[in-house]
Amino acid sequence: MRSSAKRERIDQLLAAMAYSYEDGLFHLENSSLGFGFICSPLAGGDDRVADRFNNLLNMAWPPETILQFCLWTSPDLLPERILISGEDELPEVLQEIRNSRVEFLRQGADAPLDAGGIVLRDIKLIVTARFPVARDYPDSAESRLAVELREAAAETLKTCGIISGSWRPSSTGRKVPDGGGIPPPSMTVTG
Repeated sequence: MRSSAKRERIDQLLAAMAYSYEDGLFHLENSSLGFGFICSPLAGGDDRVADRFNNLLNMAWPPETILQFCLWTSPDLLPERILISGEDELPEVLQEIRNSRVEFLRQGADAPLDAGGIVLRDIKLIVTARFPVARDYPDSAESRLAVELREAAAETLKTCGIISGSWRPSSTGRKVPDGGGIPPPSMTVTG
């Protein structure tokens, strides 16, 4: 079965030139700064959640800011985390159940579960913000504003109950970096 989905490398969408661990900001091409978050997608919502997302959208973003919400899937289900937690503390019957679940996850991520072609995937919501700065390198006022916006956006996403962390540079290939937003040039998505 051939996939009809278009696959793009994340680094082609938002190319990062540098990252400041101190500020949590990416310096991007075309005189821009950016940041982002890895979140758990919502299965549903109510008016309260919608109001909180509106707060995010209505923040005092600089002109020409781009906010992006992207669902991202990966076969990296990390079943080893299930194995590590309470490795030998469980009764034997529960260890067998846990081991069966881990094997199911491993097999389901590598091959279709049924004739329909469904495979298991980890799903994340990636929220990114990108905004222009006046020159190639931002001045201290622009950097300060970017940090304030990042902190306010993080707080808003926390009130929605979906934030997992900030996106940081990582060379882990397809896996989601520890922490959440704009990936470095070495990050690619192929699955």
